[in-house]
Amino acid sequence: MPLLRALRRLSPTGPGGFEGLVAHLLAVVTKRRYYCARAGTQAGRDISSDRSNATVIAVECKHFSDTTSFNERELLGEIAQAQSSIPDLDLWVLATTRPMPEQTYSALHEECERRDIAFEALAWDGSPSLSLSVLCAAA
Repeated sequence: MPLLRALRRLSPTGPGGFEGLVAHLLAVVTKRRYYCARAGTQAGRDISSDRSNATVIAVECKHFSDTTSFNERELLGEIAQAQSSIPDLDLWVLATTRPMPEQTYSALHEECERRDIAFEALAWDGSPSLSLSVLCAAA
């Protein structure tokens, strides 16, 4: 999978890294502006959308290998931080370079639903549904 290898060779952070690529891909597909957070405390998101009369989106990026584990507790905390720092948050997205276990997906979906926030996963799972590979192809 040449695309997956290329994604994993990127730096995890910064405008020239995985976060910057995801922001760019989302901007191309949605025709909206996205901003990467600077290093340090990011309040539950690496990327956020503009907030001008539209759906407010926060994106968390995880640049993982196939053997890296998801830390559900950390991700649940990221959702809480994102909503705390963006009270009008509509959608929280997790973009990751590895498949997401069903248990992790369900836990994140349920937490977002409990907070009245939509949830999407852009995971590298090889499926033809909404996934990181489809986002890359669409852009």
